Amino acid sequence: MIGISCYTDYVDEEYIKDAKEAGADLLYTSLVYALKKNQLAVLPKITEAAIKFGFKIIADCNKDIFSQIPLQQLLAWGINGIRFDEFDESLDKFIQGCPSKVTIYYNASQFDARMLTQNREQTNFLYNFYPMEKSGMSSVAMEKTNKTINNKFKVGAFIPGDVLLRGPIYKGLPTLERHRYMNPYVAGCDLYLNHKINDLIIGDKKVRISVLNALRSLQRQGEIRIPVYFASDKGKIKFELRKDYSKYIFRSLDRIEVGGENYFSRLIKQGTIFTYPKGNAYSGVIHIARKDFISDEMANLIGFVHPHFVELLHLNLSGLEVELVDQKHFTV
Repeated sequence: MIGISCYTDYVDEEYIKDAKEAGADLLYTSLVYALKKNQLAVLPKITEAAIKFGFKIIADCNKDIFSQIPLQQLLAWGINGIRFDEFDESLDKFIQGCPSKVTIYYNASQFDARMLTQNREQTNFLYNFYPMEKSGMSSVAMEKTNKTINNKFKVGAFIPGDVLLRGPIYKGLPTLERHRYMNPYVAGCDLYLNHKINDLIIGDKKVRISVLNALRSLQRQGEIRIPVYFASDKGKIKFELRKDYSKYIFRSLDRIEVGGENYFSRLIKQGTIFTYPKGNAYSGVIHIARKDFISDEMANLIGFVHPHFVELLHLNLSGLEVELVDQKHFTV
């Protein structure tokens, strides 16, 4: 699922509406943040907008919240997902008292094996986000946790926004540190394809709606979009990738007539898109270079992947539909 975040110091109902139309299903908010800012009275405005447009609402809590806000109040506001910042066995009674329609989210960043022993059907995991530079998780740390929980539960994580970041640091709100200044679409693709994260949530206050649209296409249609500098005017090219990719190239499953007589050096750089001339055994097969290499023979140039999106070539794109789009018309 795709998610956005909304905090009590900034509520944009138009953005919430547009996000839903773009395919977002989850809305994350923080009771901890609201209390810290003394803005709890604003929370119903968020939940009313979320309910109006059909979002599932996840509220971030800690064990101190429930001494100040009764469970029944949360339910009355329409909150149907509760995310615990830390695991505490004293919460067991509270968890068992939650209606079955309420999903419990444990903090995957603070994974504790006891979380797996909870006898509750509606249980998911959601990683932290990290406002401060250099504090985000490493991919290795995430993978270690995912190996334990990924096959049994749905797992969510955060990617940064690109329109309006949340203060006071304004350095993005990613789960993985490597995503902090990355294009949010690329970061989302990485979480979904390489780390098998089910729920992709924008941690910051706002992201371009086109990013949500593109992530929806990835999750629902298995389609990935890549901006390209074409050697000649092509607009876009769409094809399916073979499943048996190598460390050097992705290849199209079918042969595609794309034309072009632009020969270039046998040194093929990462991000180069090419095919071989007629008569070659691989003529018509589109190749995308994942890393630099020397070709055995000259090739026809189709174009180059936009440098900000070369990171997509490091992902497992096996069997996906790929749409190469002229970077002039690319809005992600």
